[in-house]
Amino acid sequence: MKIKLLFASLCIGFLFINSQIVFGQDDPTKWGKFEDSLLTMKSYARDTGACAVILSDYGFSYFTEQGQINFERHTRIKIFNKNGYKYANFEIPLYVKNSNKEKITELDGATYNLENGKKVKEKMKNSAVFEEKKDENHIISKFTLPAVKEGSIIEFKYTVQSDFIFNFHDWQFQYDIPVIWSEYYARIFDNIFYNQTMKGYIPLATKDKSDVSESFSSTERYLSLYGKTDMQTTTVNVRSNLYHFVEKDVPAFYEEPFMKCSYDYLSRIEFELAAITGNRPQTYTQTWESINQKLLEDNTFGGQLKRTGLFAEKVKEITANCDNDLKKLKAIYQYVQNNITWNKKYTLFCDDVKAVAKEGKGSVSGVNMVLINMLSAAGFDASPVILSTRSNGTVNPAHPSLSSFDYVVANVFLNGKSYLLDATDNLCTVGMLPPRCLNGNGRMVGKAHWGPIRVDSCGTYNVLTSVDAQFNDKGELTSKIQLIRKDYAAHDFRKNIKNENSQDKYFEKIQKDNADVELLDYKFDDIDSIYKPVKDSYNGVIKCTGNTKSDMIYINPFVFMKETNPFKFENRIYPIDLNYPMEYTYMFKLAIPAGYKVLEKPQNANIALPNNAGKIKYVINELGENIQIVMKYSITSILFLPSDYKNLKEYFGQIVAKQAQQIVLKKQ
Repeated sequence: MKIKLLFASLCIGFLFINSQIVFGQDDPTKWGKFEDSLLTMKSYARDTGACAVILSDYGFSYFTEQGQINFERHTRIKIFNKNGYKYANFEIPLYVKNSNKEKITELDGATYNLENGKKVKEKMKNSAVFEEKKDENHIISKFTLPAVKEGSIIEFKYTVQSDFIFNFHDWQFQYDIPVIWSEYYARIFDNIFYNQTMKGYIPLATKDKSDVSESFSSTERYLSLYGKTDMQTTTVNVRSNLYHFVEKDVPAFYEEPFMKCSYDYLSRIEFELAAITGNRPQTYTQTWESINQKLLEDNTFGGQLKRTGLFAEKVKEITANCDNDLKKLKAIYQYVQNNITWNKKYTLFCDDVKAVAKEGKGSVSGVNMVLINMLSAAGFDASPVILSTRSNGTVNPAHPSLSSFDYVVANVFLNGKSYLLDATDNLCTVGMLPPRCLNGNGRMVGKAHWGPIRVDSCGTYNVLTSVDAQFNDKGELTSKIQLIRKDYAAHDFRKNIKNENSQDKYFEKIQKDNADVELLDYKFDDIDSIYKPVKDSYNGVIKCTGNTKSDMIYINPFVFMKETNPFKFENRIYPIDLNYPMEYTYMFKLAIPAGYKVLEKPQNANIALPNNAGKIKYVINELGENIQIVMKYSITSILFLPSDYKNLKEYFGQIVAKQAQQIVLKKQ
């Protein structure tokens, strides 16, 4: 009679150690084996302007006998010119949790060049590899391939071993250089389930799934009645699902104007751990409710929202002279904006709001959690809102995941309205979020109020420009120019001046950007009054063809802040996101000099985008001895589909065309 030991982990260890199965997949490319003609290849036919092309990119992720996840990669790249040298520098992200760390094995790299008609190989040295800590949970392993020059072919391969079952490797098919062939295998035990999400706009050439059944021997340890240890060997069957994905002739990704995070549009497949079945089933798919509860219970999130008592006295002092709630809200908000500096770190969690307030510096969560505590101490209904910044990517509301978020702001309910606040930006008014935050879907966290909340602009990008022009005694066309900027236009103007750290330097930049007028001086009003529009005024001399001594004078009325068409490509496959609605008004008034009459002038125009998503109105009038032009154009929608692209491109084309039209004066 035999008694089975109750050390399950020991038994499992023997089972895996003695297994004979090898979970691998043959690499379709052989290391160092390729046609010599690739070394003489001068360009890639499908994209002759590409500085490099990925010839092949092969990846394979699988569970090992020891229960680890291995990720293997083998990549080969052709370098055409010096702009492609940067692809010889590569980074491998590694996850770290306490003392457990993903590790790289079998890292190898080589560069191939054609010298005197022969292929010459130079191997990468160990000294070319180093690690850099990114944050508490991430390390970046970096390496550089040697002897890279125009015409080189580089290749590298490596394996990442991971004990983190949740970190099954995603695969990216598309990069900023074209890819001829990209292939990925994923072999997953049939009792482990991952949600698979395909991103991007490039269709898969191959998408297969097959069942794989393997047998191997396992040895288990038993203790006999007589105290003797016996070993018993049994055969274990393992079933897996093998997924196979291929994309070929993948075009390079080119970032276009008015895009969110480019990573949102790159063709790739993502894996998210959902469940494990068997004797001890576990579910990993989260719900928004469980995420809300997790944050409330976390001491570095919910725990830091219970410290209102720390700020009670300061709040009384700040709001002592405020006679209504809105003034109190502004006073508290302005205090945090001006007294606590953001250290540029993006994080959802804060270790200690007391330390942040004392040091006057902290992460985005630290700054805004101080704000929330102070608002709560003043009696406001304030809650945190988590969001994903534009550079971090879009949150998918159908897939609850805390890792999708990287930012915290505050929300306040006041008089039936909801106000979003971010104290990291002291140029934002109450209800206005910085442009980096305007990314659609956020989540309010709390007990009484929790759930989805839209994170959109609270205003427009609004600019009013007026130009009053007349000829002086020297025959020069002088002008008085004034701009009134509101909402996000005012925010951007103030930010630009702040970045230049000098009004004079910013004036020089404005002059450089408006070459059709020689600016003589400037005046900026209400720069520091963020609740007022910014006014900037200039005196200048407009450059035109002819003067009051000429028979003909040609004048372009749009001498200041002239538009260019941001849409250059013939077609577009990605959505257009304008961030906020836009409204521009341009008024030009010209005093017609004595002895001249208007020979030619532009025609009035009314142009609209489908569904009134944008409008252009151009009106010109002769009023006695003056001619006046008013052009107003606006875009009320912020999101356009690729199918709208041609209309939007034509819309901006019409703006540019109208702004290019001239007034012609003829001497009588």
